[in-house]
Amino acid sequence: MTESDVNKKRKRVSKRNKKSWIKHVHNKDVDDFLDFKRLEERLGGPFKEKKDEELFVVDGTANLAQLKPTLTKKERAKLPLKCYQNLVNNCPIPDPIAKRNRVRTKEERKCRIRKSIEKAKADKGIIPLKVIQAQKDRDLTIRKKRLQPKGLVFKKDIWNEDPGKKTFGDDADVTWLKEDTVKHHGGNTLCSLPKGNAKPSVIPAVEAPHPGVSYNPSLKDHKSLLDEVVQHEMDKLKEEAHITRVTRDMFRKITVAEKQAQWVEEMSQGLAKEEPDENPDVQPGPLSINPPTSFMNKKTLKQRRKQKEQKEAALLRKYAKIEKKKTADIYKLKFIENDLNTKEKEEKLEQEKRKKQNEENAGKTKRLGANKFIEPDLVYSNRDELRGSLRLLNKSGSLLADRFYSLQKRNILAPSTKVTRFRKAKVKKFIKPSHRIEGVNFFSFMPKKNKSKVRKQNKKSSAS
Repeated sequence: MTESDVNKKRKRVSKRNKKSWIKHVHNKDVDDFLDFKRLEERLGGPFKEKKDEELFVVDGTANLAQLKPTLTKKERAKLPLKCYQNLVNNCPIPDPIAKRNRVRTKEERKCRIRKSIEKAKADKGIIPLKVIQAQKDRDLTIRKKRLQPKGLVFKKDIWNEDPGKKTFGDDADVTWLKEDTVKHHGGNTLCSLPKGNAKPSVIPAVEAPHPGVSYNPSLKDHKSLLDEVVQHEMDKLKEEAHITRVTRDMFRKITVAEKQAQWVEEMSQGLAKEEPDENPDVQPGPLSINPPTSFMNKKTLKQRRKQKEQKEAALLRKYAKIEKKKTADIYKLKFIENDLNTKEKEEKLEQEKRKKQNEENAGKTKRLGANKFIEPDLVYSNRDELRGSLRLLNKSGSLLADRFYSLQKRNILAPSTKVTRFRKAKVKKFIKPSHRIEGVNFFSFMPKKNKSKVRKQNKKSSAS
């Protein structure tokens, strides 16, 4: 309460009748007291009446919330849904009605006398009309369900069936299908588990660095690190020398004129040389391979008949040979079986070879893109750069680059190269004075963004 409220003069009003009394009465303190009492009831009663054991608890156990492991997705699914929490009674106020009677059914609410009368009538065969009508309605509903299409009636509960025992062809006729088809589709038809969690490589995510990389390594470790660096550089120089030897050093240097002469000589190989004509009188013309023919030596009917008979006989011999080969193939079943066994053995050996090769290449990097993964250079420090304290140590290497190369090495990222940004040259455009035509506005054919630039350039050229 402020000072102004204290010094404020109280307003005098009339409380002659009940309406004025209700309107101008000051009962805020009573309402506050009642609200406080209701709050205490909701909290379980007044704190003055409670003992210390009810208000305070000595914690003598460990924090189970910290020791409790994180629940998995399946364990969280078994917990009660949070949308039903508002249906749970969490109020500490006791129920004023301690015992609630169960709502009786319609049959239980019937009078004993009425029950006895209905039973006596039923024994005599007197049935009420509403019972007969209910039975008719029930029979009609059953008849309608029976006449419904069977495709809309679900007779099986697929959620109660064991998916592991369900195979292809349990409820279908598969006798007309081939055995390979049944094997192909006979597996479990459920959705397979996602295989995205499998690691693409057995290489560890964080590899232990060389002991010589330490800021204070031993003499032996530092020397072995330098030996590895030297060997790595020697291998690179050897590869570069090999590429130079088989490319640039393999060919001798020649001048441009000699190169052109060699090219003309190579392109002229196989061309016929020009020779003087010995018979100038012979006229050039198309040459015929077949001998000349005439209507006098055409085939007779007898010759054509003989030719037709020979073709038919050759065709019959061909068909007879095919039938004979079919009969002979029956006796080749043993050889075919041997060939199949040999092929199976070769495939088995190939599988074992491929499996062994995969085991050998398990720790290697695969080719994921156009670029091949190249091991980064080893980070090392010379002997004079070593310091005994981390504060005096010079920075070497990059943690971000190390993680980037690790992702490439573990077949997660495809190796890539640095792409330089292509910058288009800014070409100045202007109209030459000799190309100008009177009465033609060239600016109407240009884009809006180039008009102002061309105008400025034309002004500069005219001023100069």
